[in-house]
Amino acid sequence: MAKKRKSTKKSAPAKPQHSLPAGFWSQVGAVMLILLSLLLVVSWFGVGGPVLQWIDMTTVKTIGYTAYALPILLIYLAVETFRAEENQLPAVVKFAAILEIVWFSGLFGLTKTASHPNSGGFVGDILNTATLKMVDSAIAAIIYLVLAFITVLFITQTSPFTVFSKLWEMIKSNTKEDDNNRSIMKKAAKAQPTEEEKKTDLGRN
Repeated sequence: MAKKRKSTKKSAPAKPQHSLPAGFWSQVGAVMLILLSLLLVVSWFGVGGPVLQWIDMTTVKTIGYTAYALPILLIYLAVETFRAEENQLPAVVKFAAILEIVWFSGLFGLTKTASHPNSGGFVGDILNTATLKMVDSAIAAIIYLVLAFITVLFITQTSPFTVFSKLWEMIKSNTKEDDNNRSIMKKAAKAQPTEEEKKTDLGRN
């Protein structure tokens, strides 16, 4: 009997696949943050159409005057996203950025008046409703400033000692410059002849 030939099935050709580079969507998100920052700045001038005007109005009503510092924070987060490993920022950094907005909203909310009811937005109003039950506005302002300062150090991964040491070096350098200027002025004053010496020299001549 003749042997049957084994039928070999041809494997189907592999379908083309579309793969994205690592961190693609994180980079897209960073670009969108930069775009949003630019749109926020444009909206401050009342141009760009009704959508941008609505964004500006909503942002101010939400976080008050902190809206004018928001583009700086968003651009910083975008830059750090590009610099981060695999373009991924830790969740704690994003949470700290939100806290920074909250602290400044509370701080600006302390300046709320009848003519400026949205200085801190409703975020600042909610925070100050609780804070001002415990302390007065002056103490609350100090607390917000300290918390905002600590949060900035956390986001930028900077130690307080580094900041204070740099400030101390700046103060010392300014003091040295002042001392040098005083010594130069004293030497210049000694080098210049007094009026009596000038008269004496003229009389001799």
